[in-house]
Amino acid sequence: MKTYIVDTYAWIAYFERKGKISRLMDNNYLVTPSIVVAEFVRVSLRNGMNPEKISAMLSFMEKHSLIMGLDFEQAVKAAQVSEREALPVIDGIVYSYADANGIVLTGDDHFKGKECVEFVKEGE
Repeated sequence: MKTYIVDTYAWIAYFERKGKISRLMDNNYLVTPSIVVAEFVRVSLRNGMNPEKISAMLSFMEKHSLIMGLDFEQAVKAAQVSEREALPVIDGIVYSYADANGIVLTGDDHFKGKECVEFVKEGE
């Protein structure tokens, strides 16, 4: 069983029940940085999703994934990772949780070719 650091792309694909990402998430241990929760809600609201549906998805996310907060030390690490890896800050935060024990599951092009990432682009 793998540990996946789940980003927003992966959660959206999961709830849309898209192929490989859904199978990987159903069969492995999931960790979600709290910034992903914020970004997921924003994208869902921007796309006109019903607030009750968003709430149900957040409940599922919380039940099936360990939600990781962003404390002072992690924020500093995230900024360093973001700068070193030339990532936007939110992606730097997500990537800062990745290591040999937990890899980022995503299809976001910002992560393509990076270490500790399982890149799955649905539809390719």
